[in-house]
Amino acid sequence: MYRKPKFLEILHAVREQMARECDYDMDLFIQMIRREAKPNENPSKPVPSESPSPAPAPRKAKRKS
Repeated sequence: MYRKPKFLEILHAVREQMARECDYDMDLFIQMIRREAKPNENPSKPVPSESPSPAPAPRKAKRKS
């Protein structure tokens, strides 16, 4: 059997490292989501924000030419 070229060995090592980092990032993301979720809240309802949102800017009327 032929030996793998050095490039492929390095490429596979980089891919393995990226996969481990991605799994770690996903675990952190899942933990963050679980901490924020409250069991009594309905996820389909929007959560009211703590500060009132600013009123949208008034639109200008289109002129007929």
